[in-house]
Amino acid sequence: MQKGLKLSLATGLLCLSLACCGLVAYRAITKVGFIPIEVVAFTESLHYEDPDLIRRAVSPLIQQGFFACDVQEVKQRLETLPWIARADVQRKWPNRLQISLIEHKPLALWEERGIIDVNGRLFFPQTVANITNLPQFIGDRERVSEMVDIYSLANKHLQSLELVIEELSLLSDQGWRLVLDNGLVVILGQKELVERLQRFVLAYTSKLRNEHEHIRVVDLRYTNGLAVG
Repeated sequence: MQKGLKLSLATGLLCLSLACCGLVAYRAITKVGFIPIEVVAFTESLHYEDPDLIRRAVSPLIQQGFFACDVQEVKQRLETLPWIARADVQRKWPNRLQISLIEHKPLALWEERGIIDVNGRLFFPQTVANITNLPQFIGDRERVSEMVDIYSLANKHLQSLELVIEELSLLSDQGWRLVLDNGLVVILGQKELVERLQRFVLAYTSKLRNEHEHIRVVDLRYTNGLAVG
């Protein structure tokens, strides 16, 4: 009985001691005041997003200090920036905020003012002037996802020819149209695209490759053939 009493008394004293330590630590922190965030570390290099936009998005929250800074709100603010696909934010004791940013991977320009990423998402950064070596997509905004599919389909067929698509457009009178890096315009129309692309590959391999400098347009909107001009 006495042994159990001593054990209970020892346990109680330990709990009281831990509570006192926690209270002392809390009072020490509140007495000193807030702990500033002195280091903001980014785990990846940025290729597209404007660093000034990032700074303006998170600075007001960082200034609240280590404990008061709402890391979830920092994450949400960062993910509203045009180029940021995902943000992860963590506090690191004693004064560090670690930020991981994943940018959208651009696939194409959209009508010289928007960017389409590899997942088919259209977004609008402040400028696209610094984005080079991307194909241009022209067509209704509602059909951007379809443009991505057609581009992927056409690109798969043209890779064997070492041809690069510089422009993909959807026109009311011609349907899908490609402009290639050798200047050739390829009119696909709106149906039987796989068969027409296969026909183009065969024709280009057998004859058009050696004559493309004298040809401006290849029209594939025919049942069993094509027209050149």
